[in-house]
Amino acid sequence: MSAPSRHLSSGSPTYRRAKELLKTDPTRAVTELIHLASKGDVRSITELARCYALGLGIDTDSAKAEEMLRQAADAGDMWAYFLLGRICFRQKRYEEARKWLSIAAAAEFSPALFDLGKIYFLGLGVEKDRNRAARFFERAATAGSIIAKARWGQHLMKAASFRQKIQGFTVFWSAFFAGIFTALKDPNNIRLIK
Repeated sequence: MSAPSRHLSSGSPTYRRAKELLKTDPTRAVTELIHLASKGDVRSITELARCYALGLGIDTDSAKAEEMLRQAADAGDMWAYFLLGRICFRQKRYEEARKWLSIAAAAEFSPALFDLGKIYFLGLGVEKDRNRAARFFERAATAGSIIAKARWGQHLMKAASFRQKIQGFTVFWSAFFAGIFTALKDPNNIRLIK
């Protein structure tokens, strides 16, 4: 398994065109992604796996989605690590979810950091640890996640010291307004992933 790439590539122009087509013609987009994936394009493999998982332009096939994500993860694709973690999380395979999310989190990938925070906050497959969860939310917020910033602010507002409560209030409301403006501009922005 390759180390995760710290920078997320937007892929080739052909990949970007296929990704845009998912909004208007998912079936045609899947055809293009299959072609690119057959050539070994890792971003296309990950995106095609997402299509299988969600039934976008192709019949839903969870097993195929997971198989393709493992292939992309073996090539070091950050989104593949994250999506594998999400699949395992939804299937209540929490130990495996933590494994995949931790790989992406090691590269400060904010959606993975946020999901790890949720696991510790809710005590899913681990003992509840709100302080550890808060550290993951803080790291995710620092990496750009608006949702994590709001969670971190909520945690600070429950702190004992008045100073931390004020800081939490400020962090929470700045995340709230940033979320509104970001969603109005681009509802699919990575900073809004929860």
